[in-house]
Amino acid sequence: MNLLAQAAPSASALKEFLEVVFYICGLVAAIVVAWRALTGKATATEIADQPIEVRAHAGTVTREELKQVHGRIERERKELDREILRVENATERRMESLESKLDEQTEKLNARIDAIPERTIELLKTTRDLHKP
Repeated sequence: MNLLAQAAPSASALKEFLEVVFYICGLVAAIVVAWRALTGKATATEIADQPIEVRAHAGTVTREELKQVHGRIERERKELDREILRVENATERRMESLESKLDEQTEKLNARIDAIPERTIELLKTTRDLHKP
């Protein structure tokens, strides 16, 4: 612990050190300010007084133009809705037609399948005489 106490600077030495550091910082700041003033860089970063001009944006539209565009979009949307409804109705009619055709073909096929055992029996009866020795 004595070693640390001996290595620590005294209060007056610390005070003198800080005074020198602050003096050097102040001197550097003064040199920078003077340099900027002499070279004209100080005025380059300042904002010059300019009146603010308010202008309409070139891309803005009037309310009438906005209403026209919205009206056109609404008309187009209604036309598309009608077209979608027409296509849906046509698709539904096609599906009903296909279902009815499929039902007819299924009934015909079922009738043929149901008739197979009866036809087989009939064929066996008629061909029984052919197999007798």
